[in-house]
Amino acid sequence: MRHGLLGERGEIMKDIFKRASKETLAEQKRIQELQAIPIREAYSRDEAARKLCISLRKLDYLIAEKRIKAGKCGSRVLIPATEIESYLNSILEGVA
Repeated sequence: MRHGLLGERGEIMKDIFKRASKETLAEQKRIQELQAIPIREAYSRDEAARKLCISLRKLDYLIAEKRIKAGKCGSRVLIPATEIESYLNSILEGVA
């Protein structure tokens, strides 16, 4: 049975375009979130996890394994920007 002028193929194409646009919007939102994180000397756990594109739990594991150094200011955990850069560089060295 035909649906409109394009038939079933047209409906499939519409579905593909809808999914692609949703993925594009999700990616744009992610970019905006990353751009919203200001550049500074140290980051909160949440900010560091977002900069590294990992979960808070993964970040906590990395800190516990001493692969990323973190300090405390009162009850707040801070991760130096240099630690984030060092961790990223260590990952990229393994890829190259």
